[in-house]
Amino acid sequence: MTPVSIHRDSGPPDSTVVLTCFKSMTWIIENKNSSPSSKIAVINMKLQDYGKGPLGETEVQFRVTRITLEPMLRSMAYISQQLNAPVNRVAIINLRVCKLGS
Repeated sequence: MTPVSIHRDSGPPDSTVVLTCFKSMTWIIENKNSSPSSKIAVINMKLQDYGKGPLGETEVQFRVTRITLEPMLRSMAYISQQLNAPVNRVAIINLRVCKLGS
């Protein structure tokens, strides 16, 4: 699985991945030791680009702490509010593929 990071910017970069449909999401909590600060939420999402047929499925994994999850949830809530507004009907989330070891 290739790591994917989310960035909010004014335009799509060359490495933008556009996936048309959210298929599923699962999550677990990992706790490396007994400390509450070591808890990590591992969120796995399956996304589908039906224009590419059955091979258009991509898995994205987020590994977040409470500190990083809370701003993410606030952003998602804001997106939800904007989708409920009569003028705005589309939300665009840019996902950039990060290459490790380059």
